[in-house]
Amino acid sequence: MGGFRAVLVTFVALSIVSCHGADSGVDANVVVSKATRLVDLTTHILKINATLTFENGGSAPAKHVFCTVETSHAQHLSFIGASLEKPGDSDVELQVTPSGKANPKEGQLYKISLPTALSPSGSITVTVETIFTDILEPYPSEITQAEKQLIRYRGNHYVLSPYKIVTQTTTVKLPNSQVISHSQLKPAQLSDNVITYGSYENQAPFAFDKLQIGRAV
Repeated sequence: MGGFRAVLVTFVALSIVSCHGADSGVDANVVVSKATRLVDLTTHILKINATLTFENGGSAPAKHVFCTVETSHAQHLSFIGASLEKPGDSDVELQVTPSGKANPKEGQLYKISLPTALSPSGSITVTVETIFTDILEPYPSEITQAEKQLIRYRGNHYVLSPYKIVTQTTTVKLPNSQVISHSQLKPAQLSDNVITYGSYENQAPFAFDKLQIGRAV
């Protein structure tokens, strides 16, 4: 996982607590001005890369920012890492640590420590990489020899985040063009083995809309 620091996570149970505002350390003056997400469904392992541009609209520096893993994905998480884009040089890996407990609505928060505090009116672009195992569902669960096995993925049309996201797009990459079905929160476009969702504008923190994709094995 070059350039990223791994956090291996084993969840024994998910506790239901609030992760809002000061309880979690999330600064309400920080927004994500742009989010670009790649959902890689080309293998049996799910990989999601999200590039997030944070902007500090407050009057105090921000020493860290946060990302979120959906509750439905949290128990399948095998790796999470983050890096800071550095033009003309190697990316800088960042420390990622769980923050608080998981919540059914808001997911599991992770704190990303910044090497230099994000100053007021400043911006910074961070890439978050996550890898999940055993999350793609075979359906139907039982088939006859004459039937084809299908694979289903369920997620979120939006990037789940504790921050407002001004604009965002999601690209879903599939192993082939045999897409049996896919949810269509407009604008959405299917081209060969790629589905593009968005752009979506001005989504509130923890925005959720069910995404579902079915494909042939």
